Amino acid sequence: MSKHIPSQFSPLARRRPLRGRAALVAAIAGMSFTFLACAKDGGSANAAPAQAEQAQAEQAAPVMPEAPAAKTGAAAALAADEGATEMGKTVGGDDSYSLVIDSPDALASGSEGVVHVKVVPKTGWKMNKEFPTKLKVEAPSGVEITKAEQRVADAERFDDGGASFAVKFKSSEAGQKSFSGQFKFAVCTDTTCDPKKEQLAWVVDVQ
Repeated sequence: MSKHIPSQFSPLARRRPLRGRAALVAAIAGMSFTFLACAKDGGSANAAPAQAEQAQAEQAAPVMPEAPAAKTGAAAALAADEGATEMGKTVGGDDSYSLVIDSPDALASGSEGVVHVKVVPKTGWKMNKEFPTKLKVEAPSGVEITKAEQRVADAERFDDGGASFAVKFKSSEAGQKSFSGQFKFAVCTDTTCDPKKEQLAWVVDVQ
C-alpha cells in the first residue's frame, strides 16, 4: 500500500515556487531594460535641441574683422625716414611746427592736379593770423598753375590749429615735373612769435 504524501511536500509543489521566482526576475529585468531605454531616448531628445541652439548661436555670433597689421621692420623704418603721415609727407619744421606737402605721385596729362601745402603748429604753438603769410610756387615747363602766389585770404584753411593752401595745376605734357617755391608764415606762443621761411620742392609724374 502506497504512502500518501502531502501536496505541499511533493516534487511538483517544490518546482512551482521556483518558476514563480524566475518569472519575477524576468519581469524586473524587463522593467529595468525599458527604463534604461527610455532614459537613453530622453537624453538624446534633450541633447538635440541643445546642439541646435548652440549651432544657431555660433552662426549668429558676429565675425570680428582682423585688425590691420602694424608696419614693422623695413616698412616702419621707411615710413619714419620719409616722414609719411596720413595727411602728406613732412618735409620741414622744427620744435614749433611741421611743414607737410600732400602731392599726387602720378597724374594723367591734361588733367588737373592739386598739391596741398600745410603748416601744423606743435603743442603750445598756433598760427599767426596777422603775419603777412605768403606762398609762392614756380611752375615747371609745360605746367600751368591756377594761382602761383597765395596769401591768407586764399587759404583753404587758416586758423590757430594750422594752415593749408591748395596749389592747383595742369600739365600739357608727360614727364617728371619738378615744382619749387617759397612759403613765409609765423607761429606763436602766448608770449612770443617766430616768423618762418621754408623752401619748397616736390615732383609729380605726369603720364
